[in-house]
Amino acid sequence: MLYISYGSNRRSGGSLLKYNLMTDEVVWTKHYPFGVDSMSISPDGNTIYMPTGESASGGIWKVIDARSGDVTSSIDSRGIGPHNTVVGPDGSFVYLGPRRTNYLEVASTRTNRVIRRIGPVGGLGGIRPFTVNGAQDLAFITVSGFLGFQVADITTGRMLYTVPVKGFPTKGGAPSSPSHGISLSPDEKEVYIIDSISNCVHVFDVTGLPGSAPRQVADILFL
Repeated sequence: MLYISYGSNRRSGGSLLKYNLMTDEVVWTKHYPFGVDSMSISPDGNTIYMPTGESASGGIWKVIDARSGDVTSSIDSRGIGPHNTVVGPDGSFVYLGPRRTNYLEVASTRTNRVIRRIGPVGGLGGIRPFTVNGAQDLAFITVSGFLGFQVADITTGRMLYTVPVKGFPTKGGAPSSPSHGISLSPDEKEVYIIDSISNCVHVFDVTGLPGSAPRQVADILFL
């Protein structure tokens, strides 16, 4: 199944489409009285965690039954501008990134309550794309107005390192988040981040964590 959120990222007008990739058919389309944004799905495929939009004034994520599209619960992140979401690999925790808040929030999927705050992040602040490792003890976070990323200890909630991109312009024709995209390699040895100013991807060796900071080891230019 493929799930596509579309429509408004404000207080109303969001939609969710469920598509069967095996039969090439739309299973259902749901329209909600709230906005939608970058959702995440539980490992068992049963539950969707839907942020109500980066332009929303509150901090609510809706919990949606992936089979029916019905809302079953909600999570208050205590932030502003629900935007990015990651469900941990074991399905026990969901990580909530409010765009206009300096904390990454960790919620229990059992209780649908926030149990930990990670941060505050530095720079201009505001949580942008992020990812977590398989052990769920490290988070890799991009923030508004900063070319690079930050590393946080999920267990303690403390920020460990601020990692700038070196050797490239840090200002220019880029959106509010020049590093709008971050990914951890499957073997968890490298982190890749987008550089929308210079149109490239920067590669960092993260094998020294948590004892030593990530090292910039390669730069992949777009052709």
